[in-house]
Amino acid sequence: MSPSILESRPLQIPAARASSGQLLQCTTGNLDLDQDRGRRSVRVLAAINSVNSGIAGSNMRMPLPYSPLKRAITKQLRSEAETETTISEEHRLISELCDRLEHVADALPGLPDPQQLSELVALLKVGIPAHCAAEEAAMAELLQRSPEPPEAVRDALELIRQEHAENEANTMELADMLEEMKGLTKADDPNTLGFMLRQVFVLIRRHLAWEEYVLAHVLPEG
Repeated sequence: MSPSILESRPLQIPAARASSGQLLQCTTGNLDLDQDRGRRSVRVLAAINSVNSGIAGSNMRMPLPYSPLKRAITKQLRSEAETETTISEEHRLISELCDRLEHVADALPGLPDPQQLSELVALLKVGIPAHCAAEEAAMAELLQRSPEPPEAVRDALELIRQEHAENEANTMELADMLEEMKGLTKADDPNTLGFMLRQVFVLIRRHLAWEEYVLAHVLPEG
């Protein structure tokens, strides 16, 4: 770090009831001993505590035009999302979602914090349907490369589409339940929620296994 940054200089904090121009002085600098650092921290805390606590409270509520953190995360996720991937990698992400749902079920009647619930709701309501639509399109394109695909292949793809629709109905219902519980620390009806959670992640896991079998042994190679 640059020596100029470490040079000792006064940090001025206005007192709540100080007369005009009167300031509390706290010294910051490059202190070599932990004892000196501790003393400095005590002086700074004492000065801060003497300031009207309402100032800090109002400053913490200062509005921002947008969330820099969420924008940065969204930008990173969008960048990753636009990178070419595979069905195998997508299935891995969905398997992780199933693990998270199972963890929620095991922790009942306790609930995750609102941020985690929001993530789960978004994955169930938006992520899973988007994946299913893209997957069906990719499989249909693969099927078109075969001049005359066997009837069994068409039946397998139709079953995948049907299971997508059935699973989506369940995931949407679960997402609605989780969305209603944001802000709660315990589920009002843990038995019903636990049943829905387990139904969803069990059905999705079974569906993933079926899809992977179809891709490996039924569909023509791409």
